Amino acid sequence: MEFYCSYQSNEDKGHLQWCCDVVTTSYDGHKLRHKLRCANVVWMVVSTCLGVHKITLYQHGTELIPISKKDPTEGKQLLITCDGQSNPAVTDNDVTWTKQNNSTFSMKGKQFVISNVNRLDSGTYVCYVVIKLIPSVGQPIDVTSRTTVEVDVLYRPTVTITPNYTQFTVIENKTNLQLDCIMADANPHVGTFRWYKNGNIIDGFTDASYTISTVWRTHTGSYTCDATNTVGSSGPSSAVQLDVLYGIELYSISKNNQTEGKTLTITCSGQSYPLMTSSDVKWFKQNNNTFSSEGLQLVIENVNRLDSGTYVCSVVIQLAPTVGQPVDVTGSTAVEVEVLFKPSLDKTRPNSPSHISATENNTLVITVTIISNPTPTIEWAFKGQAVMNSCNFSTILSNTTTNGFRTSSSISIDNVQSSNFGEYTLTARNTIPSRQKTSL
Repeated sequence: MEFYCSYQSNEDKGHLQWCCDVVTTSYDGHKLRHKLRCANVVWMVVSTCLGVHKITLYQHGTELIPISKKDPTEGKQLLITCDGQSNPAVTDNDVTWTKQNNSTFSMKGKQFVISNVNRLDSGTYVCYVVIKLIPSVGQPIDVTSRTTVEVDVLYRPTVTITPNYTQFTVIENKTNLQLDCIMADANPHVGTFRWYKNGNIIDGFTDASYTISTVWRTHTGSYTCDATNTVGSSGPSSAVQLDVLYGIELYSISKNNQTEGKTLTITCSGQSYPLMTSSDVKWFKQNNNTFSSEGLQLVIENVNRLDSGTYVCSVVIQLAPTVGQPVDVTGSTAVEVEVLFKPSLDKTRPNSPSHISATENNTLVITVTIISNPTPTIEWAFKGQAVMNSCNFSTILSNTTTNGFRTSSSISIDNVQSSNFGEYTLTARNTIPSRQKTSL
């Protein structure tokens, strides 16, 4: 902006004071002519021979105060003031706020306020100031100024956990199983991670990944993670339930002794995950290709001595991991079954008849075979003809041998005499409440 002033006076020309920079000065007779260029002039006085004139100049635009970067925390209040030097002073109506790359955002007023700032409020905001300069002479002029401010909203992390399964199953002995705590969003970046099993912190793990070198069944549990930055903690992630699948460890079954005619019940049990079901278990009998039964329990009603033997519990279960192919695993255990029964005459073996005729002076052998489990005790007794009406028996020594369930017992009489004629009785006893008596 340039001003020209004519000055006519006999006075010293140095008495004329300008608040603007004088570009050129010339003198023509009694007239002093100044050419000035003024910037940021508030006011100046021009003297002439006729008196003093005050010329007021308005500032060209507004000198806005720079605004430093703002780093509010999400959920808090964001307050930014746009102000500067101007004449006339800036008012709320002179100021408009906009946001770069957001054509819909607009706000009036010197103060820009967001009461509950959100991460989406991050960005560059522009303060536009438009003021009207109204000179005494001439037309009003709108002058504009602008300044920008960067807003970076800080917020705590958001995390998710992978593998992204509510229930994640793996087979025992799997190596290098990795769980990852994925930072979905955070500002500023995450400083540390923490891992939890069943709600308890896992010491020594502060990285985004948690690796189990070899998976054991003891690793079964609910796993979560969280992340922390300077704003705070994300809170726990969604949980992944880690279930470890493992094969069958069957419990040994002790020998089972059952009395003939009773019900035999044997249970096959053990450890596995998933748990064994009745459809997983089959029973077989050694040396018997026709026997087969299914279920956790082997039940034989009215058990018979022929049911004695060795039974095998065979289990097949399928381990189906979340990732990968199913695997069938097997296990088996054996149990010996011994059916107990009272002594009885084994009619499948030769036995002496119940009535025997003998000749004096010859040798007489009397043999009886008993089948029994457990092995019986054998007792022979004799009652002669002369005392048949008596209840008195005399004990006789015998020769007894046992092979499996069969016990053979015999007595031998050399040089038979009439005194040897009479009733011979064999009594067999075992632990089963009963006894077998055979008279000859």
